[in-house]
Amino acid sequence: MWPDGRARHGPLVAAMTINLRSYQEEALAAEAAHRAEHPNETRLAIVLPTGAGKTITFAERARRHLRETGNRVLILVHTDELAQQAEAKVRLMAEDFTVGVVKAERDEVDADVVIGSVQTLANPGRRARITDVGLVIVDECHHSTANSYKAILRHFRCLCFCWTSPDNAEGPLQDCPDHGDGSYPAVPALGFTATLERADGQGLGEIWQDVAYSRDVAWAVRKGYLVQPIGYRLEIDPSGHEPLAENAAWADQQLIEAMAPEKIVEKWLELAKGRPTVAFMPLVRSARALQSAFTHAGISSRVIHGELAPILRRGYLAEYEAGEVDVLVNAMVLTEGWDSPRTSCVIVGRPTRSRGLFVQMAGRGLRPVPGVPVEDQDCILITIADATTDLCSVADLSDRPLDRKADGALTTMEDQWNIGKELDEANRAKLWTGHVDPVEFDPLVRRSSKVWRATRHGTPFLPIGKEGQYVFIVGTSVWLKGDGRATRLHADLPDLELAMTIAEDEAEDRGGDLGRLLADRNRPWRKARPSREQVDLAERMGLGPQVEKIMASKASGKAGKVSDLITMVMATRALEPMVKKIKETG
Repeated sequence: MWPDGRARHGPLVAAMTINLRSYQEEALAAEAAHRAEHPNETRLAIVLPTGAGKTITFAERARRHLRETGNRVLILVHTDELAQQAEAKVRLMAEDFTVGVVKAERDEVDADVVIGSVQTLANPGRRARITDVGLVIVDECHHSTANSYKAILRHFRCLCFCWTSPDNAEGPLQDCPDHGDGSYPAVPALGFTATLERADGQGLGEIWQDVAYSRDVAWAVRKGYLVQPIGYRLEIDPSGHEPLAENAAWADQQLIEAMAPEKIVEKWLELAKGRPTVAFMPLVRSARALQSAFTHAGISSRVIHGELAPILRRGYLAEYEAGEVDVLVNAMVLTEGWDSPRTSCVIVGRPTRSRGLFVQMAGRGLRPVPGVPVEDQDCILITIADATTDLCSVADLSDRPLDRKADGALTTMEDQWNIGKELDEANRAKLWTGHVDPVEFDPLVRRSSKVWRATRHGTPFLPIGKEGQYVFIVGTSVWLKGDGRATRLHADLPDLELAMTIAEDEAEDRGGDLGRLLADRNRPWRKARPSREQVDLAERMGLGPQVEKIMASKASGKAGKVSDLITMVMATRALEPMVKKIKETG
């Protein structure tokens, strides 16, 4: 029996003892602390980079929930690969609970942990068979703005929203007036993703109320959990390129088809020959064209796309893992749920502006090979056309509606594996025959300008986990303010950029969370009027005139401006006396 008296279901499986990494434990602890401090925020997200063990982390979260409450857990996934991966990892953690799958013909609704396909549970009859759910975990939760996800979350009481009609999950979301007093028995939801942002202009703040914990690729590389990426952008010499068509929906596709597949292969042979490689192409036809070029060059390759028979897909992946195939060319189906640590080169052949999608693609090559020192491994990223090259993902919890006027079909509809198949086949660009230069770039782009704050006197600082503690920079030295005194952590670094990078690591090691700081910059509350508590605090700090000026302006975002003012003044008062002494003593 479980603690609530409910009978356990089905046969048990043998469990393995798996020790979580420190950051995985920190993530679960941060979630628990956030729920205790903010009981009304029931939908939280955890952001961990691809390759950092999201699946093991939420498998452990499910295990702990069962042991503590006895209530069942539902894990939502949206692809076959993710379902298989989740089932395997959760079974590893299973001690005295059962694991089932609800997907297509499988209907194991009585298991203690149910792994459910979003496509299957979009059917009201299928999801109604799953009862007594006390926690919903959403894998790859950046997809959760889709109506299918919202209908499922509403059914399991994770969302308390009014819809267009009781059985329709379409239309704008509004806080439910019937349960505004907190009487609605909300079921907690926990989302996991490497990229809590979308490229289609749609904010995730309507689903996920806050980020409980976040770490990104740059952090994982610096800490040795992922391998070092080495980026090369293939620059196009415009003298050999015919003008693009005026059709905006085809501009992105022409950029990729304008470069001959032979040129991609030529640069791969120069930069990454012999490396197991996965290439991402936007269309099936472009994937086949690239595979043909690899074959012509004597390189073994396979094409994988969404309509490939499952038995063939599994066979091609097995050949790749066995070293019988050098290059997997795929039409956007391996972005999520597929892992192969042997991959040491990624070709990003889709000209996406989506940082999230780029992180997902590049992440396929960043997992270290077990048993080999991570410092001896790296991954070559080859990008072409006008794609983003930033691996520092940002959590976006804004409430922006879907922007359906965004330019470029390939950059707005990031969730579809083969967006081009419905486009006009007649619109084709000439293949590239001119000169191509590989230009090296740093994919671990710093985002310091967005996360850092400054005192009135210009001292850069980062608030960290504990109240009143800061990491700050004087000159190019990194300091910690805590317990009423300043401690120098790193002295006289070569430049300010390196000082900021090291300071960010120090802040996160001490409980700070850069992802949450960044997510707060676009939260919906910032656009509202400041709360009474905000105004009272500002007035107690002697900031009444500044608040009045903010309130009198016509600019939006008044709550955000008042919050920033309070943060800046508090930091100024805490840090500037210390900065003055540091400068006086040299």
